[in-house]
Amino acid sequence: MRDVHEHQETFWRQVDKNIARASAAGYNDATTNLVDLRDAASMFNASQAFQERFHTWVRPHLRRAALVKRFDERELPPPDFGTAQRLPRLLSNAIAGADPIAEKKQGC
Repeated sequence: MRDVHEHQETFWRQVDKNIARASAAGYNDATTNLVDLRDAASMFNASQAFQERFHTWVRPHLRRAALVKRFDERELPPPDFGTAQRLPRLLSNAIAGADPIAEKKQGC
């Protein structure tokens, strides 16, 4: 975890590269990198900084239902998901192409 903590920028760049692959393997690798970043942040008392960066980073990717599902499986809930009861609806909306951020702003 020390290596992850000391080389965070490298890991964040790797997350972006993995997401750009737009494949199941890329999403799996990106999620693993994010879990490592989250765990390192927790170990080094930097969880708030990780959450802020993750929440900013994840917004453009919320329409990727397969990616969001992996986040949920690895306990990396994106912002605005609220309770677990909302996740199935948000996943369905993501598959249908709805924008969960716009939905949140409209009070749904």
